[in-house]
Amino acid sequence: SPLLLILFLLYIASLYKALEKYRNLTIIGFIDDTNLLVASRNVQENYQRLEGVFKVYKR
Repeated sequence: SPLLLILFLLYIASLYKALEKYRNLTIIGFIDDTNLLVASRNVQENYQRLEGVFKVYKR
């Protein structure tokens, strides 16, 4: 139902706002799918960024 998509977007908007502070983080959203993409020069830094993002998602 279209209403479910609208409600989902309203729910997820605050999460997207909270993730704006992360550098080199790209959020790709389409309908009810969300993908997070991080980029840096090494794997450890990517891991740390994704770990921080995960903590935001858990809240």
